Amino acid sequence: MKKCPNCLTLYEGPDRFCKKCGQKLKNIRSNPFRNFIITIVVIVSIIIVGLAAYLILTNYTEINLPSLFSGDNSSISDQQTQEEEISEDLTSEVPGKEELGEDQKRIISLFGYPEQFTVIFDESNNNKRIETWIYPEMNGLFIFENGTYNDVEEYYGETTQKSAYKLLPEDFTYGMTPPEVEMLIGEKGTGSTDEDTGLDILTFGEGQVICIFNPDSKLIIALKQNKLSDEILN
Repeated sequence: MKKCPNCLTLYEGPDRFCKKCGQKLKNIRSNPFRNFIITIVVIVSIIIVGLAAYLILTNYTEINLPSLFSGDNSSISDQQTQEEEISEDLTSEVPGKEELGEDQKRIISLFGYPEQFTVIFDESNNNKRIETWIYPEMNGLFIFENGTYNDVEEYYGETTQKSAYKLLPEDFTYGMTPPEVEMLIGEKGTGSTDEDTGLDILTFGEGQVICIFNPDSKLIIALKQNKLSDEILN
């Protein structure tokens, strides 16, 4: 893939000059030292970066990461059981979807929607929306800020089972509450609270979807990832 250094338009193919502004195109190459090694490293890194950025920008104290995942993340296999266990008071409407940026639409037209993604809301910067889209099959990782292309990196991770959750990045919006997230996903999540920060966490499907909320119960991080194999988990 190539990027115009002048207008940042992305091209895939033999083009040498930008059709929009005429600037000579340059190939996008990432620094090999920044490549991710395995899927676990990618996933944990995304969570750590997101949480660290949020805590630093909002003047929180340091976080005890292991405690975030100390709860039972087991999924409910029977759909009927899932529906019965969803609280009857989940009656509020799910907020509308986020509008995609033109750069994001261009990526989707080329590669489709990402299998894995992370959405982070930077509350100290006008709730800037930072998204990471991962395409395992093409070894690509795209980063967007408020829907605009920011960077691309090579991604190398072990093959994992695709998630059964049919969720899109734009499904998650800032300010969603835990009940609204549960309504969106269609099942009740496994809840836990970090002892150091007081952040509430909802986990779905053995960690395939993880949502983190600020002290006001507003969504600040949403992560969707493929299901890890037993070999990786062990």
